[in-house]
Amino acid sequence: MRQLFRPVIGLFVLVLLIAAACSQAKPVPVDPNFDGAQATIRASNIAFDPSDITLPAGTPLRIILDNQDSGVPHDIRIANGDQQIGLSPTVTGPAQTEVRFGPLEPGTYQLTCTIHPAMKATLAIR
Repeated sequence: MRQLFRPVIGLFVLVLLIAAACSQAKPVPVDPNFDGAQATIRASNIAFDPSDITLPAGTPLRIILDNQDSGVPHDIRIANGDQQIGLSPTVTGPAQTEVRFGPLEPGTYQLTCTIHPAMKATLAIR
């Protein structure tokens, strides 16, 4: 019995380590070089600030997520109704990441945190 117990425990620990490593999404570094329009949105006190962003149509777009909620994970999803346009990696604050997308047609798009769905903002493309 003891001969079977050690390999099973070892395998269990290995599976836990692999699962923990896979669940830690690596943030996309915020690249200072970007040829397009961009905005920064802060995640602070489980809310986005600003809650309204305007970017131009017809150009590549980038939103930088500045997660200031220490120890709290956030991401940012760009959507048009049910259609997902972009999703940033999840980062635990304080940290930054980015999501690149577009160009988009003029209109209004929704920004949400998939972890905290009450965190919402609006993206206007003009």
